[in-house]
Amino acid sequence: MHVPAPVLYDAQTANSRRRTSMSTVGVVARFTVHAEKADEFARVVNEHLVAPSQQEPGCIRYELWQDNEDPTVFAMVEEWESNDDLNNHLANAGNRSGGPNMGEYMAGPPDMRRFSKTG
Repeated sequence: MHVPAPVLYDAQTANSRRRTSMSTVGVVARFTVHAEKADEFARVVNEHLVAPSQQEPGCIRYELWQDNEDPTVFAMVEEWESNDDLNNHLANAGNRSGGPNMGEYMAGPPDMRRFSKTG
């Protein structure tokens, strides 16, 4: 299986793509994983989901965060230029070859929510 080299996220480039309107959409997805799989989960998700997603049209932010008190809890923090960009990302997420089978890591169902900026 060919794994592409990780692409560094450049916040300055992402910010330059940001629209001046407040039409951006945020996503926070919370995952709880099996303790013995936490390190592997972080590595695999960063390689196969985070890096490629950061290169998608409309992606402003796409980051994986780990809870400081409970290392089995992760949050995917995303910001997209529009709902259309987010919907395209979600529609194409299942088409990535070599991507992780998230179910093997999960200790419970994920909680994914969309957010709009308030100011």
